[in-house]
Order: sequence, then structure tokens, then C-alpha cells
Amino acid sequence: MISVIIPTYNNAKQLINTINNVCDQSYKDIEIIIIDDNSTDETKNKILNLHNDKIKYYKNPKNLGVSQSRIIGVKKTSGKYIAFIDDDDIWINEKLSKQYKLIEEKNLDFVTSNYIINNMRDHMTYEKNLKDYGNNFQGSIVRSPGPFFQCCLFSAIFLKKHISKLDSSAEPSEDWDFFISISREKPIVENIDENLFQWNLSPKSQSSNYYKESCAIEYLINKHKEYIRMNSNKAVLAHHYRKIGSMFFFTNQYQKAKQYYNKAIRCNILSLKNIIFKIIYSLPENIASKIIYKFTSPIQ
Repeated sequence: MISVIIPTYNNAKQLINTINNVCDQSYKDIEIIIIDDNSTDETKNKILNLHNDKIKYYKNPKNLGVSQSRIIGVKKTSGKYIAFIDDDDIWINEKLSKQYKLIEEKNLDFVTSNYIINNMRDHMTYEKNLKDYGNNFQGSIVRSPGPFFQCCLFSAIFLKKHISKLDSSAEPSEDWDFFISISREKPIVENIDENLFQWNLSPKSQSSNYYKESCAIEYLINKHKEYIRMNSNKAVLAHHYRKIGSMFFFTNQYQKAKQYYNKAIRCNILSLKNIIFKIIYSLPENIASKIIYKFTSPIQ
């Protein structure tokens, strides 16, 4: 059996669509664990009105956040395997069946898949290929974020052993932080080279709080910096510092941005990009700002 965990908060209408999406999967031996993070809308009534005996509903006594809700959900499961989906996302192309077949055949710790990012803020859709993460998970995850919980199927034994590594302080980038943490255990991972999940990034999504996301990336890079350095090189760590600098710049945190650009330079002084940023920041602030806005983005 696969246990499907859905954390939710004040999103009853979309939650029902997500539950229907899960129930429409071709793999039917499931239980659905709803962790309601103390919603104040009609979530509970709408769930009860479904009269679906596959659903187990739990409500947190107070708002705990998505990480703690997922941890609670894992502790409530009884399946051999565990999957996650958020209350506004969808699975596609027989996601559970395909991942179940592979994880059973190869006795994996978890299996990932490619996915679609539906950016409803900018009206853009693009794909994320996780082939490199299937081939070299430890080397890939320290270089850039890749898997979301929603595109994975986990062995329950493996996940329950490591779920305490899920860190609320890293929200809304808790996925990347968790996968860096478990990469230290050298998990057995493979990727299905198909889009099996669609992440719907809406203005309501926690990742839409850009300043909070900037702080989360800062937190997790500093948390894992020695591990990142050991499993990559100084250019990778410098790239992370430069990315944090750009993220803070685009939230008008200019002093913090300059701090991280300087860290990138110290980390990899011969980097052409770092040299360019050093030159730009030697200019008057009003001129430097115009150049940064014109030629950079938060992800550079």
C-alpha cells in the first residue's frame, strides 16, 4: 500500500480537486492522510462529505507549518511506501503506478521523476529534468535544488528513519534542505525520465514570499556550506553566495546583497562573474543598482 500525505491550510476547494486527482490514479491500493494545519475554512466539512473510507483526516490543534504537518503525516502512515502531494498540485501520467513498479523492482530508498513548473504568477510553464539526480544524487543536490517531495515515492522504512531531518527553519525551501541532509546517507535513488508531477506556483504558494525564500536559501547554504564544499568545489559555493546576493538585492536588502557578493568573491576570486560584480559594486550605489537590475536576475 502507498500512503499519500496531503498537508493543507485554508484551501478547501483546491484540496478536493487534489484528492480527486489522487483517487483517479491507476494505482488504487492507497490511504490518503490529510493533515489540516488548523484551517478556519470549510476544509473539515468538505472532507467528511466525501464519505471516502480511504481518507484519514487529522487537524493540528494550532498552525504548525508544512514541515511539521508532513512529519505528523508520516507518523500516521501504515503503507510500505509514502508519497506527498500539496493541496494545490497534481500528479500526471500514472505517477504512482510507474514509481511503485520501479521502487519495488530495484529496492530503492526513493524514486524521483521529472516535473512541470506551472508558474501562474508569470504565466510561464517549463520542465525540470532530474536525470542527473538519478545518476549522482549526492553530487547534484549540493549544486542546485531539484526534487520536490511531490515528485518522489519513498520507502516508508527509509523515510521514517530520516524524517526528523525535515527542518521548519528552511521553509519555503525545506525540500532542498531535506534532500541535502539525506544525501549524506548515500540513498539508493533512481529517476523516471518523465513528467509525473505538476507544481502549481501561484501567488498563494509559500514560495511566492520572495523575501522569506531568500532567507531560507541563506539559512540552508550556511547550514550545509562545509558539506557543499566537500562534495563540489569553491565555484559551486561561490555560485550559491552570488545567488543569495541577487535574491537579497531583488528584495531591496542591499547591504545583505553586498555581503554575499563579497563572500562569493572571497570564495572564488578568479571567477569572471565575481570580478564583474566587484567592479559594479565599486561604482556609486545608484549606478550599480541600475546595472544590477538591467543585467541580472534573482537566480544568477
